[in-house]
Amino acid sequence: MTLQKNIWTFIGMLFIGAVIGSLLGELIGVLFSGTAQKFFTKGVELGLKSFTVDLRIAELTLGFTFKFSVLSLLGIFAGGYFYQKYI
Repeated sequence: MTLQKNIWTFIGMLFIGAVIGSLLGELIGVLFSGTAQKFFTKGVELGLKSFTVDLRIAELTLGFTFKFSVLSLLGIFAGGYFYQKYI
């Protein structure tokens, strides 16, 4: 069964690449110390911090944050390349 080229497959490949890159960054950050650890574990956070709406009968908390590190960005690019090249 072959994968069809569609937007969901593309988004999935980017997501998988980001997760694998992030895990590799954390692993390298644990294995090394000093400058290498800071380089691989330091990231940029983008998103909306959580906020709470109190409606008296219910309380709703919403928010999301994406943290991009060097290896997670490389993983995203690798996922996009893999999608373009092989799928």
